[in-house]
Amino acid sequence: MTAAPLDYPLVASSPAPLRLVPPLAAVPDATGLAPRAQRFVQAVVEIVEGDRSPAQLLRWTSPRVYTEVARRAHGRSQQQKPMAANGSSRARVVSVKVCRPAVGVAEIAAHVQHGVRSQALAARLELTGERWICTALEWR
Repeated sequence: MTAAPLDYPLVASSPAPLRLVPPLAAVPDATGLAPRAQRFVQAVVEIVEGDRSPAQLLRWTSPRVYTEVARRAHGRSQQQKPMAANGSSRARVVSVKVCRPAVGVAEIAAHVQHGVRSQALAARLELTGERWICTALEWR
């Protein structure tokens, strides 16, 4: 069995014009992201506890996240700090996990313990230029 000859050309007579595609941006190096995430979460906890100034996060957060952290710190300063079971009123970061769902994006899940109480903290970092910026922060 032979196929009938084609009555149209296989290649279009006028090919689509070529266009330049910009080179892929270098994939951001994830080396050091986990320790950086640990320090960031620790700084947020210390700011909310009143041990640091919120201004220390200006470079590392979006304006919305900075406002939320400053608001929490102010609200916390108006309350009396509860004492932990061991007599300490300091919160501590128990664990930090980092996930990279996309290039230039990191999501952080942290466990923060304050005496016998625990809280979860989630953050989204986005690479802007050469800097990781926290664009979302959630406490539970």
